[in-house]
Amino acid sequence: MRIKRKGSGLRLTSVRDFHSFRVTWVTLALSAGVLEELVRKVTGHATVDIVRKHYFQPGKILRNALNKSMPQLLMDGKHAGPKTEMRRIISKMTPKSLAKDEEQLVQLLTTI
Repeated sequence: MRIKRKGSGLRLTSVRDFHSFRVTWVTLALSAGVLEELVRKVTGHATVDIVRKHYFQPGKILRNALNKSMPQLLMDGKHAGPKTEMRRIISKMTPKSLAKDEEQLVQLLTTI
């Protein structure tokens, strides 16, 4: 679904259509070992290079995998794990920090 902004001629992209999930899908598919050529065919791109350059963004997946596998190494031994970090965040929550703390907790949940 696309929405046209009145009078400007610009179109706003919906955050809920297929295209908004393309980067996520491509990244998950390639990270899971799906052949690049198959991903290219599914997305309809002319070359695998386009898929790799514009749609494959493994940063978050890589970061989560490394945090889960090697938290001591990545945090200079100061990080005891996501559960301990979650307890620390919850113990220091205030009404002003609620939104930021909630975001951090959700991100930590993905590493468990």
